Amino acid sequence: MQGSMTCNADGNQILCRIIPRGVSCTPANNSFCTLNNATTEGFAQVYFPRAATFSNLYARASIAPGASNSITVTLKTCTPSASTGICTGVATILTCTISGATGAGSHNSQDVAHSVSVNAGDLVDWTITTTGTPASTALNIAAEIQ
Repeated sequence: MQGSMTCNADGNQILCRIIPRGVSCTPANNSFCTLNNATTEGFAQVYFPRAATFSNLYARASIAPGASNSITVTLKTCTPSASTGICTGVATILTCTISGATGAGSHNSQDVAHSVSVNAGDLVDWTITTTGTPASTALNIAAEIQ
């Protein structure tokens, strides 16, 4: 599956939203598909239109976080309430951490050991949390979705 991802910062957390190719946005003005500078998870979540499995998570920081600092990427999912259509994402086991100033893991991280299944209709988002005060960096996230 191919698509795009948009992100927005909130303190030491960044909420990212996956938009699969071919998914139409609602309402008609596409406001659901725009973060509009929102910093709450509900605006970062995307409705997943079909059952899928996420695996092979890779993250790369353009600049290492620095000594005693880290950046953790975690896939969050949830099944929305039938009455409200909302839910709070639950962290999954698909996660990886970039840490340190130099050496192995200082720019890259991966989780190729775990996979997470989502059901059609689930909400999905990436949460990026930090420890310490990492250097300002560009962050690339990739995962296989089948």
